[in-house]
Amino acid sequence: FPSGPADAYPYKLASHTSALRSANGAELELEHGKIQNLRVAARALNGIVIPASQTFSFWRHVGMCRRSKGYVPGRQLQEGCLVPAIGGGICQLSNALYDVALQAGCTIIERHQHTRIVPGSAAAKDRDATVAWNHIDLRFSPPADMRLSVILTRDSLEVSLWSGSEVSAKKESRKPSAQLRQFIDPAAHSCGVCERTDCLLFEKGVVSTSERTAFLVDEVWPEFNSYLQSTRTANDVLLLPLKGRPSYNWSAEGFGQVHEARFQTIMRSLRSRRLADQGAARQTARLRSSRELAAAYASKLRPEVTHLVVTLDLLPFLWLDGHLGGRSFDVLMTRFPMQELQERLDQAHRSHPERALLADFRAPEDLVRLENEALAAAHHLVTPHAAIAKGDKRRILLEWERPAPIKWTPCPAIAFPGPTVARKGAYEVREASKRIGLRVRPLGSELEGPNFWENPVPATKDWLEGVCAVVQPAILEDKPRRLLRALASGCPIIATEACGIQAGPLVTIVEEGDVEAIVAALDRICHN
Repeated sequence: FPSGPADAYPYKLASHTSALRSANGAELELEHGKIQNLRVAARALNGIVIPASQTFSFWRHVGMCRRSKGYVPGRQLQEGCLVPAIGGGICQLSNALYDVALQAGCTIIERHQHTRIVPGSAAAKDRDATVAWNHIDLRFSPPADMRLSVILTRDSLEVSLWSGSEVSAKKESRKPSAQLRQFIDPAAHSCGVCERTDCLLFEKGVVSTSERTAFLVDEVWPEFNSYLQSTRTANDVLLLPLKGRPSYNWSAEGFGQVHEARFQTIMRSLRSRRLADQGAARQTARLRSSRELAAAYASKLRPEVTHLVVTLDLLPFLWLDGHLGGRSFDVLMTRFPMQELQERLDQAHRSHPERALLADFRAPEDLVRLENEALAAAHHLVTPHAAIAKGDKRRILLEWERPAPIKWTPCPAIAFPGPTVARKGAYEVREASKRIGLRVRPLGSELEGPNFWENPVPATKDWLEGVCAVVQPAILEDKPRRLLRALASGCPIIATEACGIQAGPLVTIVEEGDVEAIVAALDRICHN
């Protein structure tokens, strides 16, 4: 069946069950395995549309549970015992599917009960549907076109059927077997705790019993590097692009495991060299590289990884592929969310339609939606940028790390930390400099066209020599590194809130596009 847009199916019927049940030791490892199996199976089912009167088959869509697909040992009820089995635990998904199919008035074509009823399970409420490849299936037919949604959070599994109109519940046509009802075992044997090692079903030591955090990072930020070192444990996992390179020089010492994505990183570097500094092609390539990096990292995530710390650019792809399901996660906010970022650019472009680079690229709508969904489910949003996630109670605001100071010699000129594009405030700086009679030293590529600046001050290695202030009235600025270096050197800066630095003795905050405020601030600095 095809996938379908959610907004075409406004009526929802849902089944909620707890994802991770309380367990210890060897029992916990099988619970982690079950969660992993639910992640994989959910990817096969989430978003499909079941046409009216067509037969949905669980196994037709999920397929055989193989290790090559990502399935691992989980608990499976077999001959009255809970035993490890590849794909074990996905009956929680088939149980929920059966429950919601009944709610939605579906015709149940095939359904089988479990051979045992574990207290508290769906079987105890006659809402269970066991499955076993490939002879025991769950099949049903909906009364109208329905969209299936399978969402796995840190705490629960939600299976929903969405329809275009309201439907009424329908009782199951098949009567439950009275014979099965006698098998209510208050203490079903589990290989995780059973001491009968001579049993043919017995199996031990499936996966690690310890829970771990995995850090999925990209370009190194000193603030995030310090945060990782202060929060990681010796059992945690670090996934980074490439060790030993300056751009990815994360402190790997002290982690239990460190994995690299060498091939993906090298390919990204090769693509980047063939592209311009800015533009739609470069942004599209960045999205592709982020997806490849996310996939490489996801392949290293073991079931015992229950918490993630994820760089924002990787987030929507991990969410799309279901790797965040059954886990809690924090986000390293390296930029504004795509929706807010694009709204800021749209607003600026409406005011200045002649500035083409404000509208040269927009991310696909589906990707923006996925990022919003994932951010809504995040536990913490971690950033040193004062404007990102402002007002969100989940935000952890880090301190910017000040770089080493450089020599600053005050003279009547302005440093613009570039590149020369509209979103960095280049037009406002050019206008302010003309009004106050100061030359500008641009520090980046001039992408708004040749001769943008009139008589610019040449850029030098000692770029703070001969300037009275550093000015960046940006619409968007994720990493204000040059502003931070100017502050560390004692040089005044003029910036917008979007630059992420808070007002202070050397910091003047102006509104975006407010040339008058920039002129006033420069006049005050020059006269002091």
